[in-house]
Parts: sequence; structure tokens; C-alpha cells
Amino acid sequence: MRKLMISLIFGVLFTTYALAVIPTLYPDNPAFAFESPRKHLDLSGMNARLGFTSNLITIGDVNNLLTGEKIIFDASRLDLIGDDGFLLLPNILVPNHINVGFRNMKFGVNSRFFSNVSMNLPKETMRFVFGDYDFGESLDSTFTLLKGGIYSEAGLLFGLKLGDISMALEGGAYVPYIWFDKESISSFHYSSNEDEGGFELALSGKQKLYSLLNSFDSIEVDSEKLINSAGYYVSFGAVWDIGNFKVAAALNNFSVKPAKLENYGYANVTFEASLSNLNFKSATPVVEFPKGKLEKLEEATDVSLPYEVNLFASYSFSTLDIAFHGKYVPDMNSSEFGGYLGFRDIVWIDLTMLPNNLWKKEVGLNWDTAHFRFTATVGVVDAGGLLNADLSKMTGMSVKIGFGLGF
Repeated sequence: MRKLMISLIFGVLFTTYALAVIPTLYPDNPAFAFESPRKHLDLSGMNARLGFTSNLITIGDVNNLLTGEKIIFDASRLDLIGDDGFLLLPNILVPNHINVGFRNMKFGVNSRFFSNVSMNLPKETMRFVFGDYDFGESLDSTFTLLKGGIYSEAGLLFGLKLGDISMALEGGAYVPYIWFDKESISSFHYSSNEDEGGFELALSGKQKLYSLLNSFDSIEVDSEKLINSAGYYVSFGAVWDIGNFKVAAALNNFSVKPAKLENYGYANVTFEASLSNLNFKSATPVVEFPKGKLEKLEEATDVSLPYEVNLFASYSFSTLDIAFHGKYVPDMNSSEFGGYLGFRDIVWIDLTMLPNNLWKKEVGLNWDTAHFRFTATVGVVDAGGLLNADLSKMTGMSVKIGFGLGF
């Protein structure tokens, strides 16, 4: 029965990608299934949210690359990087759903493919890269280079509306394809002696990763292994409508049974150099990535989903919606808060404060009727503050697109 259930869920996962979109105006909350104007059948399809954030490379750099102009990397980049160091945050989310409404109830099937991988290098390491240090100064840092993973999940939804309160529970199965061990530690050291004119430089990085794949030479996954590796999750959300005021909260992706991964590999980076009494020593840099067949653990490691808490509140006027939203992901120690203005539910502007003093600014179109919905959003991420319009401060982009059908 367990194998049948997981097989059915992941069968739906790969077939519904061609069908459908979770309302982009709202944060992830199962209970927002009741917000769709397609009350009886709601199919979402071809939906995707793609983006990246990097506080080192800017949109201005991309523009210079396309126009053939010079791109200058110098110590001024440290103003973008800030105290938290270099960050690279690719963002991929492909959510889909099929919801059926009956009186005050909702029944649905949801699927998602997403990534929450992040890369980090501390400020001390980046100061050395850009030469922002004095001779005689020491720079030391320990860090985890990569965190997060790439996942698929699929689940069943049941919702109930009682008066002004809507509630929904979603439960299903998930698998992580790749997961980076956040306990992997890398180190960087630089020191110099002004009197002797010498220095020491050492970089040692060892990043452990786990994978559903047996080998990176092939992307084939055995169906039985997929089933045995799967974990289980639940999500719960509630929405309270009080006239023109709406407030909502949700707990998403809470793992009730962790997934299991037994294949692992290491990515290694090592380099050492020193100068003492005019005697220079240097070891050949070593950069190794997992290749071929991966190693196998005697006992599989547990991988839980990064659960999150979502909050939402809005007030609707005749032609204007004002809303505030927030998300907290404890496993990634990440939080974001923002608000948007919506005009007749067609055009909206969203401003969100991200970690590391970054801002995401989006503008979108949303045509949502009783039979059809089309959503398109473009946005930028920048380190220049709320009202910045300088391309040299814009460090990321985001795109959302999707449509839905129903009645």
C-alpha cells in the first residue's frame, strides 16, 4: 500500500507539470485554495518562478558584458558584499495543482520541484581576493561553502471552509535529489610578517554532498530506490476573512518522516603557499569534484525538508489592495518581509526585504477570472535600498509566469 501511494503521488508529480499555477499574489498557504475564482475545478499549469541573487555580480555587469564594455572587479565590490560575505542564491520553484471544490470543501493534488541551494564565502576571504588588507594583518575564517538541496514533492490536499475561516491540510511524499551537508567546514588563513617580509596562505575546503543518484555519470533513478528513499511531509494553513480584511498563516513542508540518502561524495579544494627568508614554497592547487560512482553509506542519512512559516495580511479597498507578507525558514536561518499594492487585482507592485540587506522589487500583471488566469512578474534584487535605481547596485533578477484554467 505504501509503495502504491508513493507511486501514485509521484506519477501525478510528473504529469501535472504540463497542466498548471499557485496564485502568485499570495504566499504559499494551502488554505488559499479557497481564494481562486474557479470554485469547482482549478487547474494550474506551466508555472515557474526563476531567479538568482548574488551580491558580487550586478545587473550592470551583465549589461556591460552584453554591450562589450569592461567589467571591473576591485575592492569597491566589498561595499556590495557587506559583513556577511559573498552570497549566491539561485531560486527555482515549479509548483502545480489540481483542486476540486464541493460545497464548502476542497480536494486537491499538489506538486513542486524546487531548489534552496546557497553558496557563501566570508568577508575575510573576499578581502584577500580583492587585496583589501594591510601587510602584517591576519585574515582567518571558517565557513560552509554550500547549503540546501534540490527536491521534488507531491501531496494531497483537503480544505474546509467554516464561515469566515478557511483551513487546509496537505500531506504527501518528497525526495531530495542532491543535498549538501551543512556541517561540512572549510577554512581560510592568511598572515604576514612585516619585519621578515614573509607570509602564509592556506585554503582548505571539503564539501560533503548526498545524492539519490548512484553516479553523476547517469541521471537514472531506480523506481524502488525512489520509493524507499522518500520522506513524508505535512503543511497546514488557515485564512480568516473579516470583511475587507484578511489574515493568514501557514506552516509548510514540515517533515514527519525524513527522506533517506545513502550515496555520498566530496568536493575538495586545497592550496598552500608561504614565503619566509626569501624562500617561497607553494603546493599545487587541488580541485576535485565527485565523479563516477558515488560512495555508499552503511546507514542512510536523514534529510528533512526546510520547513517554513508564512504570514500574510491584507486590506481591500474598492480598487486597491494593500498587503504585508513574511516568511521564516529556520533551517536556513533566513527570513523575508514585504508588502505590495494591487490595483483592481490586475497590476501590482511588491517590495520585499531579504536577508543581508537586500531588497526584491517586483511588478506584475494578474488576469484572474472564473475560467482563466494569466500571471507574469519581473523583478530585481539590489543592495541600494528601497528606492535605488542604480544598475551597479542591482544584484539579482526574478521572473514568475503561469496560467490556470477551470470553472
